[in-house]
Amino acid sequence: MNRRTFFEYLRTFAITIIAVFVIVASILCLVLHQVYEGQDQIKQQSQDDAIDYYLIGVLIDKNKYLEEQQPGNYKINMRLAFLNEAKRDYKNAEIEYKEAINKAPYMEFSPIYKLAILYTRMNRLDSAQQLMDDLDEKPDEKLIEYKADIYNKLGNIYYNQADYNKAALKYQKSLAYYQITKYKHIQSIKNSLASSYVYFAEENVRNMQIEEAINSLKMALTIVNAPIIKYKLALLLMKDNPDLAYEYFEEVFKETPEIINYEEYKKFLSNLAANEAAQGNIAQSELHQYKIKKIDKYFNTNILSIEDLKIDEIQGKFVSNNWTCKDDVYLNIRLKNLSQYNIDSLYLKVIFKDRDLILGESFEQVVDTQSVLKPEAYSSTIAIKILKIPINKDDKPKKITAEIYASKTDSSYKLLLGVFDIKEKIKENKTYKIFKKFYKKIVSKLPAFLF
Repeated sequence: MNRRTFFEYLRTFAITIIAVFVIVASILCLVLHQVYEGQDQIKQQSQDDAIDYYLIGVLIDKNKYLEEQQPGNYKINMRLAFLNEAKRDYKNAEIEYKEAINKAPYMEFSPIYKLAILYTRMNRLDSAQQLMDDLDEKPDEKLIEYKADIYNKLGNIYYNQADYNKAALKYQKSLAYYQITKYKHIQSIKNSLASSYVYFAEENVRNMQIEEAINSLKMALTIVNAPIIKYKLALLLMKDNPDLAYEYFEEVFKETPEIINYEEYKKFLSNLAANEAAQGNIAQSELHQYKIKKIDKYFNTNILSIEDLKIDEIQGKFVSNNWTCKDDVYLNIRLKNLSQYNIDSLYLKVIFKDRDLILGESFEQVVDTQSVLKPEAYSSTIAIKILKIPINKDDKPKKITAEIYASKTDSSYKLLLGVFDIKEKIKENKTYKIFKKFYKKIVSKLPAFLF
């Protein structure tokens, strides 16, 4: 090997070593940046919390000094209570609210109201209730609003704890006060109250207290004229009061037939027809038989009930590409036919959302006469996707959901099968992938003695 060839070999070798060093260093920097970025976020959050607590402490000291200067000012105690709540120091917050109550002028109810809210957060529900009960009734708009709000909050808490009887009692009180103030969201309180009665009725049914359940549902129906309440009443009344049950069934069938269990309804009508025939009312019996045939055709053609179909398996993801600022959403679904009949036509509608924002929709026929879904059978996996959804890199979607609906025809009622949360999956950084691929290629060509 001559000198020129030797130096050329050294130059090539040196360039290769430098290239490998640069690539490895770049990869390490990229990886370390990602690691440190995550650690920095945690560290920054911890620092922010420490700063917040420090500033709150400074404000507490300042207001304590002001309290010494103005001992009769209840608003200072209100501020101190609020600051202690922000520190989650509920014990001292309670003390300050009570001080504010003692100092507050006549007809000033805000300290009592704020203390009641604090008690609801501490789950001291009886204490919050007692504060409201101890307040005399006065024609004061603020007092009425305070009572209405606290009773509503208590109702919500009992409702979430599945204590529907107590929830209903609190909602009743809240509704009574809100009706005085003509509260603009009064319908939501009515809905909560009616829902409490419905769930309480279900508890009665489980305890075989059928009469109590019927009374609870009737109370709910006086508040909200909802088909589902009528349907539940119809089911409970089928045996002891078939005439009233029939009336409820008829109303439900006209309003929302999709919520009716077809087999139960058909059996009920068959029993009515047999009873009429036994009493010699042939015309009425034939009318029920005719209705059975008519409903049979209608249900088989148009209606899916919640007992007919279910999602057996579901998988979903959305892949977020930071370079293109686009999302690709994927969903795989498998269905099961729970009914006793073949499903020879089925449409699936999927609405992808980021919270309340609709990202995209899919609507397609997934079962037809060539792919009949038989009783107790499973469908093949249905793949659904929407591609290239624009996203804002500074405000990435945090909660992607898929609402899944099914119907027998493209225009009939679409039954909600469920709402599925889709987890985010970030694509691997493209720069890192390019470096990695290039690095492997270079390393594969280097002499083995270097390693």
